[in-house]
Amino acid sequence: MLATQGVNRRTLSTALISCLLMVSQDLLGAQNRGDVSSVPQLFSNYRLLPRLQQQRLPQPAAQKTVLQVQGMKCEACAARLRGNLAALGGVDGCKVDFQKGRLEVWSNSSEPVETQVLLEAVTATDDSYKVEIVERECYDAGGQSLPCPRCGGAPGQQ
Repeated sequence: MLATQGVNRRTLSTALISCLLMVSQDLLGAQNRGDVSSVPQLFSNYRLLPRLQQQRLPQPAAQKTVLQVQGMKCEACAARLRGNLAALGGVDGCKVDFQKGRLEVWSNSSEPVETQVLLEAVTATDDSYKVEIVERECYDAGGQSLPCPRCGGAPGQQ
């Protein structure tokens, strides 16, 4: 049918390859980021699929959890706590200030760390530590604060 309309196999192949090249970089980027949920959006951006009818809430790229820890006495306590938390899956960074008793844990969206796991890791480091959640905040890839989908709160709330 296409041959009767002046389109041969070479033209059809060229058009198909052009479409694939057009989206391949974006698809590979989404795959490398582990963000397979954005693939339908990519196709609809290129008008290869109908536009998504419902707008989704942006998913966080990172989550910051701030804990108050009572009982740390020295930098060695902070270093031990930092090491134990850094060993948890999904923890990207950990900042411990033993003088203020403040613990800041950063996790990524592909493997977020449950708050209960953080609390248990702190008490497992030293059972004399008293720990409470001070703040939980989510951020998008640009560093903008987002409502936390896990706790349903506004930015900066628990």
